[in-house]
Amino acid sequence: MYVVKKILCPVDFSEASSKALRVAVDLARQLSAELIVFHVVVPVLTPIAEFGGQKANIERLHDAQAAMAERSLQEMVESISDAGIRVRALHEIGEIVTTILRTAADEAVDLIVMSTHGRTGWHRLLLGSVTEKLLRHAECPVMAIHPDERPSSGNNVD
Repeated sequence: MYVVKKILCPVDFSEASSKALRVAVDLARQLSAELIVFHVVVPVLTPIAEFGGQKANIERLHDAQAAMAERSLQEMVESISDAGIRVRALHEIGEIVTTILRTAADEAVDLIVMSTHGRTGWHRLLLGSVTEKLLRHAECPVMAIHPDERPSSGNNVD
């Protein structure tokens, strides 16, 4: 039997990731698992950051982004603190997919619960899919929550 003791829920502060967080909270409660609410701050690309000697300004921007992420994560954790689960917030600066994969491995998570943004066609082709890459490369199961998904009524007949 696969036991889930630790769940990682990457968030980007969108409505879609809020929906995934609600699912992760419910699962953590049902499974008595710890929940890690995680955000990746995407750095400004190095060639752009060093253009015109602006490296110090970019570092301040990263610091500001990290501080904002920390405040937003704390608000999320506080909003679910009465859910009766162990929960903590974590954020890192890095490329989204590799940072989530590294954090999942470092934290030895048993499940990643995250949203998809439901992109199709050219948007998906050009932007790629973080969720799809994680589904392919994560060492643990990944539960993808579609933004339009509704709770099941128990009757799956269409």
